[in-house]
Parts: sequence; C-alpha cells; structure tokens
Amino acid sequence: MHFILGASYDLTCVFSGEEGIAVAAKEKFPVVILDLQMRGLSGLETLQSLLKAGNEPQKIIILTGHDTKENAIKALNLGAFRYLIKPFKKNELHDALDAAFERYRFERNVHFRPKQISSDYLNEFGLTKRRAEIALLVVQGESNREIASQLKITERTVEKQLQWIFSLLNVSSRAKLIAKINKMGIA
Repeated sequence: MHFILGASYDLTCVFSGEEGIAVAAKEKFPVVILDLQMRGLSGLETLQSLLKAGNEPQKIIILTGHDTKENAIKALNLGAFRYLIKPFKKNELHDALDAAFERYRFERNVHFRPKQISSDYLNEFGLTKRRAEIALLVVQGESNREIASQLKITERTVEKQLQWIFSLLNVSSRAKLIAKINKMGIA
C-alpha cells in the first residue's frame, strides 16, 4: 500500500487486525484501509472493533480480492465507508480516499456550520433544483453511485450534472466544489 499511496498520504502501516486496533487506541486516524483477509482478526472483525472503540466518525475502506455479495453487505452494514474489489485502479483508491476524507471533515465540522445547507440557496447561484441536490450530496461526501441511488438517476447522469455544476461554479473537482460551497458560507 505504501508504494501506491506513500507519495500522497501520511501513512501508518500495520500487518494484523490486532496491531491496527492497538495503534488506533493510541492515535486517531480519520481514514483506515483494511483488507478482509489479514493475519489474526479478519478485516470485518477489525472493523467492528475499531468502530466499537468509539473511533467515529472514522471512515473505513475495505479492500478484498475475495469478493462476495455477503461480505460487501456485511461490511457496509457494519459501518464500512467503501468496499473495493481487487484488482482496482489506482485512481479508484484515490477517489475512495478523497471521498472518505471529505466525509470525515464534513461530519467533524457539521456542528460549526453557520447555516443549514439548502438547495434553494444554491438556486441563487444558478443551479437547478436537481443540480443543487447533487451538489449538496457531494458536500456530504456521497459518491456518484450513492447520489445516483438516492436520487434514482444513473451514475452517468450524475457525472454529466457534475460537469455542469463545475462549469457554473467555475471549479474543476469535487474537492474544489466543496471548498467553494464552504467559502460561499452555506456549508
């Protein structure tokens, strides 16, 4: 993992679930990446232990080469933020990490927000109701798949709408969109 992420993130690597739990008891980690198959405790057992220890709003990404629908459902029901199946593309992992950090920041700072986010307020900046809904879900850290599911539209529609949103608000990425909305004083 270090060779994929080491240049972009400050990493602490451990080699077992027990070691991860011990390290997490001493230091707070906003995002954790777990493999389902580890020495000692499994990824699911480690996930449960980390969340029971009160490490919320910590975001946990599960990786696996042994994909089953049952494991995915169980991991997400237990509180995993994302579930990635190996082999995955490097950008998929980076996207999952970016979304996890954004969600972590949002949840940690939600009580400091001066105004309730509203799609009506975003309409004043030229966004249609649907685009405002999508922008708000991005601010909340939702992935394109999650947005599509919640709004009952396709992922492709979400992508196209995000292109319009980026253009209207003069930003080039999800992170810049979130920063712009925060700067506008509405998030």
